[in-house]
Amino acid sequence: MNPAEARRIAGDVAAELRQMDYERVRAGYGDRPRCRVILGQGGVTYQVEVRADPADPADDHGRDLRVAVTVDDGERDPDGPVVEEFLVSADDSCVSSVSHSP
Repeated sequence: MNPAEARRIAGDVAAELRQMDYERVRAGYGDRPRCRVILGQGGVTYQVEVRADPADPADDHGRDLRVAVTVDDGERDPDGPVVEEFLVSADDSCVSSVSHSP
């Protein structure tokens, strides 16, 4: 896996999701993870998983969502996948953003 390319893909997908309103994110990704395949510029095929879970599982209303974009190439990588996470509030604001990458 090319970590720089995987980070770019994760950032691009996260940017798309940040443009969506809360209800669309919740409806599209809140019930179960969604996966898709993206062909990278280097010819590598990357699996992209998007999930949106309540940021606080104890919050029955699930006001904030923790959105996670995970990217890998399906190969065993000792550093693991690239992950881009952010919180989105019901008022459509992006609360915070965190990246994890090899």
